[in-house]
Amino acid sequence: MKEITRTEIKEFAHGKIRQGLSNGSVRVLITILSSIFNHAREDGIVSANPTEIPGKYLKTPPKEKADFLTPKEYDALLTDARKHNPRLYPLLLTGLRTGLRQGELLALQWQDID
Repeated sequence: MKEITRTEIKEFAHGKIRQGLSNGSVRVLITILSSIFNHAREDGIVSANPTEIPGKYLKTPPKEKADFLTPKEYDALLTDARKHNPRLYPLLLTGLRTGLRQGELLALQWQDID
């Protein structure tokens, strides 16, 4: 642990992002490492925690602008759903009109609706 540097922690974090992990997931990993280093510092194993203040090197990139369906695409999607898979039509309609995410739609129960 004494040989791990802040640069190596940064490289680890950026490597995980390149592998496809989200910044939030990488922050969780860094938080776990930070906790381990804090305990090691308290026990006198290391003198410094190289994971402190991860926000300085884990900046969140600007989010891409959402690409919403045009009214024409919206209508075509619902028309095709009604024609080819009528069981999915209510789910798609609800999702399009409410903006619920996939997990929220799939977990929706009748008692959730007011």
